Amino acid sequence: MSSTNALSTPDRSRYTDRTMTMPEPVRVEPRDNYRIYVEYDDGERGEVDLSDVAGQGTFKAWDDRAFFEQVHLTEDGAIGWPDDLDICPDRVYFDLTGKIPEEMMPGLRTQAGIPDRLGGKA
Repeated sequence: MSSTNALSTPDRSRYTDRTMTMPEPVRVEPRDNYRIYVEYDDGERGEVDLSDVAGQGTFKAWDDRAFFEQVHLTEDGAIGWPDDLDICPDRVYFDLTGKIPEEMMPGLRTQAGIPDRLGGKA
């Protein structure tokens, strides 16, 4: 069972619209100072700083450097560590690229029933 927090892997099964497909991580490696190197199947790659969550809640486990170095890709496509600790690959992708969810998933607001920025219906 995966850890429950804002950074957990999302349930992608509810997104049936092809425009909502997110790139998947294909490689991940630990780096110093709570950074990871990650590559995605769309060619994006680079280092992402995770120090903003290090030491907080379930991520306190990263205080043990040997634990942090055990980063890997999980069976369900998350970026994970032992003890079912994972971080959402979408969050990492957005941090890496500077893109926002609406850029990658144009139908997201409509499908989720979120009103547009002007207050109208989705």
